[in-house]
Amino acid sequence: MSEMINHSTLVHQQLHGYWGCNNCDFRDRNLGIVELHAKAGNCYKDLLSIPVDTSPMTQTEYFQEFERLMAEELETTRMKNSDYAHASDAFANFRLIENITQGRISLEDGILCRITDKIKRVASLLQKPAEVKEESLDDNLKDIAVYCRIWRIYRQDQLRRKS
Repeated sequence: MSEMINHSTLVHQQLHGYWGCNNCDFRDRNLGIVELHAKAGNCYKDLLSIPVDTSPMTQTEYFQEFERLMAEELETTRMKNSDYAHASDAFANFRLIENITQGRISLEDGILCRITDKIKRVASLLQKPAEVKEESLDDNLKDIAVYCRIWRIYRQDQLRRKS
């Protein structure tokens, strides 16, 4: 079901059902969030009417999108892990902080620090558009998800090794 909604900001629909602010790279599935962003970031443009699908996402669509995002996250971690770690130690980049601080900061604390950095960045991006256009809200959310998976994998590996 679609209805016409007048917008005080110019937004456009991007790939995969995301709405985007035309003044910056902010994107979200929820049109209202994009409008709030645009107003908070002073991203004002001409008045525009856009047809909006007001029907909710089905469970099938949800699981399809969940799988697509997981595949995207897997590709990201493959690329970054090959840049930051090596074949014999997938956690080498995270282990570095433990080595530098002689164990005062654990590998897990290092992962948690990266997650909190990304959460802080997300909070900042919700307040104002990114100066660095290659660093979108969606990119930061993906990084948080990947760091959380890395942490889970590390913890599972540690438990496996202890048993």
